[in-house]
Amino acid sequence: MRPITEEDNAKMLQLGYEELENIEQMALEWFNRAGEIRVEKYIQKQFDIGLITDENEIRFSWGEITENPKGVRIFIKEYPPRLKQYSKTKFSAKLGYGEVRETWRWLIRHAITDVRRAGYTPTKERMVVVYKYHFKQLTDPDNMNAMFLTDILKDSRLIDDDNANQLITIQCGKIDPENPGTEIILLSENEFINHPWIAIP
Repeated sequence: MRPITEEDNAKMLQLGYEELENIEQMALEWFNRAGEIRVEKYIQKQFDIGLITDENEIRFSWGEITENPKGVRIFIKEYPPRLKQYSKTKFSAKLGYGEVRETWRWLIRHAITDVRRAGYTPTKERMVVVYKYHFKQLTDPDNMNAMFLTDILKDSRLIDDDNANQLITIQCGKIDPENPGTEIILLSENEFINHPWIAIP
């Protein structure tokens, strides 16, 4: 595999419609399979991380209650997978959404404990959760799949529910090669209206 060149581009301009369609189909298969293999490796990586026990005194997340704005801030030294990037191909096995969710539940558990110990109690107000990704290099934040992170927040009682009447979700990103990972900011809708800057990278 190599980047496309000007010569390649010139050759493709001379191809017919069906030839271009065949190339597009082959490229899509390569794209989908590469995405699947990458995510399979991601799941294995999370499983390997999960083998590290608390006896090693290693943690991958931190949580705190913030005062300005009033809410919760969590930071995890990892990114969610880009699971929505591809579809199933002929060489793929079934990918375990549950496995990813459970490994992330393991990763985030220290942060949840921090927040609970700090005395956080969920409110019945409509909430806003901001997923702010600290990237090593420029990346599209909407490629990230934060759905199971929201599930974990709900299961951990940090939010009451994740339906449209109860939760607003925002995804954004910033370049931060010195501190890569996922930042989660949770606050009420009123607090967000008064502090919209938190969603600005």
